[in-house]
Amino acid sequence: MNERINIKPQNKINIQTPQILFLLAFTIYMFANVLDLTAVAFGNGNDSLSIVNLFTKMARYGAYVLLAVKFFHAAIYKRSWIDYVMTLAVIVAGSFFGSSNKIVIFYFLICIAAYDVQESNILKCSIFIQSIVLVVCVVGSQIGMIDDYVRADGGRIRHFLGFSWTTTGAILFLFILLQYIYIRKGMLTIWEDIVALGIIVFFYKMTDSRFAFLISIFTILFFALYRADSHRGRFLNQFNWQWFLVPFLVAVFAILLHACYNPQNAVFLKLNKLLSGRLALGKNALTTYGVSLIGQDIEWVGFNISETLTGTYNYVDCSYMKILLDHGILLLTVVLLAYGYILYQSVQKKEYYLTWIILIVLVFSITEPRLFDITFNPFFVLVMSGRKRTEWDDVRGGVLHAGNNT
Repeated sequence: MNERINIKPQNKINIQTPQILFLLAFTIYMFANVLDLTAVAFGNGNDSLSIVNLFTKMARYGAYVLLAVKFFHAAIYKRSWIDYVMTLAVIVAGSFFGSSNKIVIFYFLICIAAYDVQESNILKCSIFIQSIVLVVCVVGSQIGMIDDYVRADGGRIRHFLGFSWTTTGAILFLFILLQYIYIRKGMLTIWEDIVALGIIVFFYKMTDSRFAFLISIFTILFFALYRADSHRGRFLNQFNWQWFLVPFLVAVFAILLHACYNPQNAVFLKLNKLLSGRLALGKNALTTYGVSLIGQDIEWVGFNISETLTGTYNYVDCSYMKILLDHGILLLTVVLLAYGYILYQSVQKKEYYLTWIILIVLVFSITEPRLFDITFNPFFVLVMSGRKRTEWDDVRGGVLHAGNNT
């Protein structure tokens, strides 16, 4: 037996307060993290924090406090949701103890705090911050306000454009482009295409970021075809639960590609050279560290602005390999399930443009560590966002239907 419970309509400002808290915290978090990607924040090297680093670190912790306040302010107490969150919390805790990497805890906090926040607002905040930092860095590096380091890499002249690494600007723009396509529901104009193509060519000319260039060009061309197709991917509805398998298939392919690398094989040798040695590095890391259930603490050594190494270069760029080695099988499974869920929901909601965006991100992550990196790729946060709007609509209407709990 159902009973009708009358609830006095709440003030609209109070209802929006949790979302405002999240967006404020997320904006601060994104600004701090993107700022850390710049040459200005780099300081004197990986072992020396600059004043900017200290500022961004404090800003991040301030953002975490706001996210916690938002989470408790929202008062989401559905039993099924709590059970789900507690299960994730156990996996995240295991990954933290295994890898000693606090980022998994902070990402967990960001995702659960995004529970009732509109997806488009999250991405708008991200685009705003990423775009401002990108423009300031690129323009500043070209007029002499920010140092533009230049790296000669086997005949390739690569500009840093005010960032701490050559590919950062190009990859950041790729994700800005993908988020903007989401906001525009896949329907860019021809003029937006032309502007985007001009920016893409500029980044390729200055940084020689080959894969980011190819994926960016593909993205523009693909969505030009997308808007010309009257059906716009409706055939994707033919698949249902199978969408959960897609991230796992990509992950298995990527991991096996590295695990099966054989320098004696001519095909593997050429592919490894094309991928700037990524396959050999992935195979070496897999052999050296192995795979664990909850991850391990690995000291990754890579190049930076100063072109110095603190040890033997061992950095792995493949997202799937890096998550597996850093955080273990359990957390990799959770990340892949999250992307599978986003794919599934995008098809159920007929947001086919999001389906294609996530597929592009999955492919790009084979050679770049951005699948589980909110600073570049905030699409991961969408797994929990926008899920409570119906409940708030019931409250605004002044009526809540509840079952007989006696």
